[in-house]
Amino acid sequence: MDLDQKVFLPEFRIDEDTTRRRLEKNSFTDIAVFQGEALMGYVSLYPIPRNIYTEIHSGYFDESRVERSTLPYQRIGVYDAYLCGIAIDKEQFPRFKVKFLIMQLEKHLQNLKKKGFFVNRIIAHAVSVPGRKTLEKMRFTETYPNIFVYFCFRQGYLFIKDRQDYSSNRKTNIHPKMVYV
Repeated sequence: MDLDQKVFLPEFRIDEDTTRRRLEKNSFTDIAVFQGEALMGYVSLYPIPRNIYTEIHSGYFDESRVERSTLPYQRIGVYDAYLCGIAIDKEQFPRFKVKFLIMQLEKHLQNLKKKGFFVNRIIAHAVSVPGRKTLEKMRFTETYPNIFVYFCFRQGYLFIKDRQDYSSNRKTNIHPKMVYV
């Protein structure tokens, strides 16, 4: 939550209780990267019902309502997902690249696929210029002002075509991990 304070404007922050309930419902929604105990950055992607997807797509939606609507990965099948946030602590880690988080998200989607949870569509809301640039770099398509969509079944699970190997971290104390409740 401290990183959210640094990165997101107040109207785009989710309260701690809502986030805790989301993680209790589905602990496979956040990928966090730490250097020692310090949070470098995270990405949040969570499955949502079709009606919430449609609501986001319209451009008129409430972030807290979307988060409260997170689905658990219980049944093998196809899911829509909301890319809620990609955040990096650039103040403390100015050289940490978003590309590393994106690659961790790709691995996460592949792992979900192996378990039988297939993400078909990902929808995102760009709340900043860097967010917009990141979504464009990831080959998301803007379908409504600041609303971006990515079709995994059509476009694949590799978001960035210009691949640079970030899997071998130069600093051995940087570790991506899933955040579990």
